[in-house]
Amino acid sequence: MLDKIILGILTLKDEQTAYDLKKAMDRSINHFYTTSFGSIHPALVKMEKKGLVSIREEIKQGRSRKVYSIEEEGRKVFSLWLDKEMEPVKIRESSLVHIFFFGLLERESRKRIIESYLEEIEQTKKVLEALKKDYEGKDIPDRFREVAEYQMRTLDFGIDHSSFMEEWFSRFLEGEKGE
Repeated sequence: MLDKIILGILTLKDEQTAYDLKKAMDRSINHFYTTSFGSIHPALVKMEKKGLVSIREEIKQGRSRKVYSIEEEGRKVFSLWLDKEMEPVKIRESSLVHIFFFGLLERESRKRIIESYLEEIEQTKKVLEALKKDYEGKDIPDRFREVAEYQMRTLDFGIDHSSFMEEWFSRFLEGEKGE
């Protein structure tokens, strides 16, 4: 998946360093797909070997840096992937693994953990809502309006998901208090 994300970002804005790519991911898809800087570089190396991206070195402010560009083969691979049917995924929610084994904990520990998790969910939701507010105030060039519309929909998904998690875990916590 990381290769498709990189190709997509390079499609939107070509000629980026690995640092630029990581920054773009952090500002855009971080609420539903996270990756480390350490995984971006190896992905770029593999993609360069496959002819999906090219690398050129440049000197900027006295420092050497690698700049990546998408190649025609990369555009084809990305376009074919983007045009494929989406596959439903199984829920992978690590908090549910915790809850699966909660019967092995004392009630006070369970409540403390859920209260802490609810605070994290609330913070995540606030960050996403702030991103949305900031994004809505931007003047989007005409050629990117449709792209921006779908990017906003992923942000809405993140906000809705956070709201669902907040509601579900609040009810769960109420059940813990009522035991």
